[in-house]
Amino acid sequence: MKFLIPPSHISIEVYQKLLPLFLDEIVADFKQLKSSYMENNWEEVKRLSHKINGVASSYGAFEIQKEAAYIENSSKKDVELNKKAVLSLECAIERLNNYIQTEFKQLYS
Repeated sequence: MKFLIPPSHISIEVYQKLLPLFLDEIVADFKQLKSSYMENNWEEVKRLSHKINGVASSYGAFEIQKEAAYIENSSKKDVELNKKAVLSLECAIERLNNYIQTEFKQLYS
């Protein structure tokens, strides 16, 4: 599976320099999202999932975008589904981080 599809309007060199910033931002936003979820602050969960969705889309991280969009569009009432969605987003972020540290570096170095 391809975890990242670099946008065609950015050189790969610039994209590689931006990836660590992207990853830091996604991880920080996810930590806030998870905390907000645990506190049942659904407005903040929706706001952060919307932000993650947009940023992930900009960087071509479509698995993360898909998971964040699902959370953003889900209902507060679906507690079990939302718990699974938050865990799925966390796993997607971890997979992306691993991919960037290994395969992506090999492909574009």
